[in-house]
Amino acid sequence: MKAVTLPARLDTAAADQLWSELFGETDEDIVLDGAMVEVFGARCLEVILTARQLCEGPGRSLVIRSLSQAAEKDLLTLGLSSEDFSAGDAS
Repeated sequence: MKAVTLPARLDTAAADQLWSELFGETDEDIVLDGAMVEVFGARCLEVILTARQLCEGPGRSLVIRSLSQAAEKDLLTLGLSSEDFSAGDAS
């Protein structure tokens, strides 16, 4: 399992770094810790959704744990919620 602590600002400037972190090892489950996220932008959401698609398969998953209230609000604005990322096999 690959654990990634998300930065406070998941904005366009953070997207390339996030891409590098998530796609460095795509053969593992990915657990994202969103407790510190203050801003959740569309570009980083796109990166995370792409990573989730690549993790689809037997025994693999991508989940977001401990998403902050500010990030949850931004996700709702973008049409999703943390519940869209909570299912899966990652522990």
